[in-house]
Amino acid sequence: MLTLNDETFAAHVTANAGKSAVCVTGAHCPHCRAFAPTFEAAASAHPGITFFRLDSGASPATCAMFGVRSIPTTLLFDGERLIARRTGNLPAGELHAFLDGET
Repeated sequence: MLTLNDETFAAHVTANAGKSAVCVTGAHCPHCRAFAPTFEAAASAHPGITFFRLDSGASPATCAMFGVRSIPTTLLFDGERLIARRTGNLPAGELHAFLDGET
């Protein structure tokens, strides 16, 4: 799974014609480290979505653009359009429902 920053975000997410899930995370964040395996497992279960991490420390402009105020935050894009967001260390079932558009 590719980790993005301010310089690489647009080329990989907003230029993507399909759906993208982006987990905004930080190395210093214990909740982010706890959520990482759940987010990574979701990538296997949702082959129609491209998954990325966004390093919040290396991405202040991107975080500001999308109003990220706490981490982990999961952003769901359809092409360049942000269609949903969830904040926190989501349980697997809740993450899958979010990615499927059920919440």
